[in-house]
Amino acid sequence: MTRGQFLTRKRSAELLELHASARPRVLDCTYGRGAVWSRLPVRQSVVKVDIQPLEGLDLQADWRELPCHYPRGSIDVLVWDPIHVADVGCLSQFYSRYVAEQNPVTGGSVVHLMSAW
Repeated sequence: MTRGQFLTRKRSAELLELHASARPRVLDCTYGRGAVWSRLPVRQSVVKVDIQPLEGLDLQADWRELPCHYPRGSIDVLVWDPIHVADVGCLSQFYSRYVAEQNPVTGGSVVHLMSAW
């Protein structure tokens, strides 16, 4: 594990402890391989959602459809971890790992997409 990964996990644990209830219901709507959760104690209870058909998910869905699957107030913490790499064009080596062709969200803000929650 790199120093950056360690610090990200440490900070994630601190944020959950500071801002969430003692036993939060956490939903990660861009779960992927779950790397964010690999060493956090809460990892066992995270609701795993992704648009890609991956093994071990609790739900395969477009994150914009979450209000159809989970009623308002049923999730304490919503984690949305979009890709953070610049080169994800169709010819990129990262394309198949980081891009879901069926979910082409663009623009600077996605807040309006979660207004139902």
